[in-house]
Amino acid sequence: SKLKVELAALVDGAQPFLKACYTLEGDGPLAFSVYDEIKQCENFIVSPHLPNLLAVCGDLGGNNMPRTQEYLRLYQLGEDCLRPGFDYFTSTIMGKLRSQLDLFKAARYLVPCRAVELGLNATLLEEFRILKVVQRGKVSMNSLVQELPQYLAACDGISLSADVIHFWKERATLLPTFYSLFSWYCLIQPSSGAVERVFSLLNNMFNDQQANSLQDYVEAAVMLRYNNVSV
Repeated sequence: SKLKVELAALVDGAQPFLKACYTLEGDGPLAFSVYDEIKQCENFIVSPHLPNLLAVCGDLGGNNMPRTQEYLRLYQLGEDCLRPGFDYFTSTIMGKLRSQLDLFKAARYLVPCRAVELGLNATLLEEFRILKVVQRGKVSMNSLVQELPQYLAACDGISLSADVIHFWKERATLLPTFYSLFSWYCLIQPSSGAVERVFSLLNNMFNDQQANSLQDYVEAAVMLRYNNVSV
């Protein structure tokens, strides 16, 4: 019975973390969704939904109301099984890596509909100071503040499903500082998944017989294959 309870708890408890992991190991501008994925995991820890654990506890401990002592004991056993993982997530992601998480928190302001939803203003713009490109003056905070009214006007009516890359490409001239900031964020990947896929493509496309291929040719070939572009 202990094994059944622990397996049920692990299936339920791991689901949101696996979902977030698969999502954040994908391709594209992932920096803008990292914070929301992490917060969903944090919310799950605070109020976990464990349907399989409930079912197994009911089968083994009875479904009578009020709950039997055996049911409560088994449910507690399942929660105790998950606690070390939850504690590790909280102490690491929400603790030791808090500054990195704050970097992704600020990224949400570059998603048009989220900027409106979160009430982006000059005060919230200060959160971008965590970025090295801002600290080193490559992106000017004063210019961001000056462009803010135009950015918020451009966000009006933009839905969550809108292509964020397309949005910024169309407004690169209108909002050059915001566009520069967005471009820097696009370089930030929350995992090594995309890089690993590039190396996998490289190994599959170029063997020992092509060891002397020119670097420009290798780079162009891999980029075309990675982006599914045919010539």
